[in-house]
Amino acid sequence: MEERQDVKLVRIEFKCPECETGYLEPTGQVFTTNPPMFPHKCNVCEYGQTFNENYPRLVHEPLDKEEVSPILTEDQILQRLADLMNYNNICARATLYPGLEINEIPQITIEDLKYTGDFITRYETMSKAQARMTGEAYDEAENWLVKNQEKYLKLINK
Repeated sequence: MEERQDVKLVRIEFKCPECETGYLEPTGQVFTTNPPMFPHKCNVCEYGQTFNENYPRLVHEPLDKEEVSPILTEDQILQRLADLMNYNNICARATLYPGLEINEIPQITIEDLKYTGDFITRYETMSKAQARMTGEAYDEAENWLVKNQEKYLKLINK
């Protein structure tokens, strides 16, 4: 029976023990011993060494639970969208809500988004690939906002 597991791809290189600056790379030769041996040379100092595998090499390692992206429920997607919209409204309060304090700006809720129907209908009719791309684009925007949140909060609170 097949089982699936999320993995990450890791590149393993062999640092030159002689100059400690360069990396050993395969020469393209193979010694037909048992097991086969692969000569390598440093890309800086020309130091040579032979291994029973090629460097650099790629290996698959299991992801930690923190690294696996969870599949979001509809409510989680809507909550993230509402949070992002509320944050954007706060950042643009001078334009959108002149004269109002931050606590006076209307907050968008999940229910507001659910009952518009527009977002849900569009989301449900997209293919899975499109929905995944939308989620990734949202995550990128959210990550950018999180990184720059402090800067913008300082600007709007002046």
